[in-house]
Amino acid sequence: MKFITKGSKIGISSPASLPNQDKLRMGIEILKSNGFEVEVGESCYKSISEVDKVSELYYLSDTCDLTVCSRGGGGSYRLIDYMKRPLNKPICGYSDITSLLAFQYKFGASAFHSPMVVEFENNRESFDFFIELLTSKISLPFEFPKKMNALTLKRGRVVGNLFVGNLSLIVTVMNQIGLDIFNDSILIVEDVNESLDSIDRMLWKLSHELKGRIKSLIFAGFTSTRKGSNDYNIIDALKYHIGYLDVPSFIGFPAYHGTFFKYTLPIGAKVEVDSEKCSVKLIDYLPVR
Repeated sequence: MKFITKGSKIGISSPASLPNQDKLRMGIEILKSNGFEVEVGESCYKSISEVDKVSELYYLSDTCDLTVCSRGGGGSYRLIDYMKRPLNKPICGYSDITSLLAFQYKFGASAFHSPMVVEFENNRESFDFFIELLTSKISLPFEFPKKMNALTLKRGRVVGNLFVGNLSLIVTVMNQIGLDIFNDSILIVEDVNESLDSIDRMLWKLSHELKGRIKSLIFAGFTSTRKGSNDYNIIDALKYHIGYLDVPSFIGFPAYHGTFFKYTLPIGAKVEVDSEKCSVKLIDYLPVR
């Protein structure tokens, strides 16, 4: 399914924090130079209320073919309090935008865990894959090529529905969104600027809420992780929680914070995971909820 083609109109919004204006401008120019029409929301240039941000998202969803968030930051979860329906068109982003990806998925609406506008200039390979996926230039089934070292935590091979997001945001909104969205899911998580203690605590919460619901838990990566107060390391912590969940798992998949390559991933898509090979295969694009 093609979500956009050359000439499509792409909306840009800032549901979380204000973007760097130079990086925003460069990202807009890249979209335009690739043949897309662009409409930029007011939220990208000044701070506006949560109600106005929601109104902007609905407007862009009604008038554009796709909305890409300018950046993450903080505060997008507040918008859920004012959203009465999903967006008509897909929304793209990651990090703090996880809350909106989850809201879309709750209603079976389209969303993509993807790089954001301020990253396009300095990460052209990620941008190119973003366009390839959204214009359906890849053939299914599609096994995501390995781009980094990975480590198996528990062997297994399963098929499920893909959800990808920031760990701290998932833990923040999952009870309000509803745990049912995680049923039969392949869950990929990442985070940035957290301590090992915080990651351990959030994974304890996540694993106790989602045991028996998720079919696999993949750790994309944890960027700039601070040392914890105990003598175990990040791999020890991940193995502990996977031991409790008892699901196939690995760490090392390029969909997390940093200036390196990151895949665009369709929320709700049908995927197959082989954790022994540390592989993820995309079987179908469309949300299955």
